[in-house]
Amino acid sequence: MGIKEVIGYVSIGYPFGMFASILFGRHHKGILKSPKPKLFVMGTRDGFTSVKQLQKKLSSAAGRVETHLIEGTSHFQMEGAEFDNQMVLTDGLQSTNQL
Repeated sequence: MGIKEVIGYVSIGYPFGMFASILFGRHHKGILKSPKPKLFVMGTRDGFTSVKQLQKKLSSAAGRVETHLIEGTSHFQMEGAEFDNQMVLTDGLQSTNQL
């Protein structure tokens, strides 16, 4: 099942914390079960999801999963212009953590 035109999933600051799991749990399952490649970009000081929570959720994910952690950055800081350069993806992207 899935949309064949979708070739992968990119998440920026996706909330996987306890309350988000209650609200978006069904959405989480579809993303995590998909065999398509996934990239999760998150600040290490995200108030909605800790790095540990992210790693735990992604440990059971299907397909290729990569994370790109932005050191010392909170959830809403990633929306600012100062982080745009860190959000640009290129063919040579080096993940800070690959699960």
